[in-house]
Amino acid sequence: MSSIADKDLAALGDLLSYLEMITPLTDAEAGKLHRVRGEKKREAFMSWIIDPRGSPTFHPNEDDYAALKEFFAADKERRKQIKNDLGKMVEICRSLFDEFRQSGSNPPPGHPRRIGVILRKAKRKDLSEKFDKAWARHLSRDIVQFR
Repeated sequence: MSSIADKDLAALGDLLSYLEMITPLTDAEAGKLHRVRGEKKREAFMSWIIDPRGSPTFHPNEDDYAALKEFFAADKERRKQIKNDLGKMVEICRSLFDEFRQSGSNPPPGHPRRIGVILRKAKRKDLSEKFDKAWARHLSRDIVQFR
């Protein structure tokens, strides 16, 4: 049985309280936020990639691809290191949830699912189920079908 640090349990408790306190967005509200954010991102991208004369400004080269490859390799290693860190997963889920509340874009389900895995490995199925219910209250299409 793996044990969970008290500070990680406290962080999870804070996230659970937060999820239970916040009123869920309706599908219409989330959709509107998502559309507005998409329009802003599209405008920003177009202003970055096309100069005022209408010609492209971005021309990728080999260095750009090498930098991206290095970034993704480092990110993969970082994800391996935090895979079983409940505190880090809670922190990530909190930021993902805040981003969802601002943008309406559903966060990827991997981190909330990982919280459930960590809790069940630690024989804390009660907390796992409580977290699943609180998360699904806001993002029902996400985690409920996982189990």
